[in-house]
Amino acid sequence: MCRITQWEPPTHFRYEVIEGPIRADALWGVRPEGDGSWFFGAGDILGKSLLTRVLRPLAAPLFARETRSELRRLKEILEGRR
Repeated sequence: MCRITQWEPPTHFRYEVIEGPIRADALWGVRPEGDGSWFFGAGDILGKSLLTRVLRPLAAPLFARETRSELRRLKEILEGRR
């Protein structure tokens, strides 16, 4: 489960994961770029426990792969291919 912590349409939003084994904070946004738009995101796993310190480097590549997959799907939807 996530909680929106910042909502600034149409430029960006921030949310935090508040339920589940890993807590995280993420920012997603969009800005004009030439004739199109630039979509961006950034995030971090929250916490200072030993478990968090161990999980952070292991989880980062998994989150990156999942994000690439989600962005490909979003692009297909926005371009009407799905």
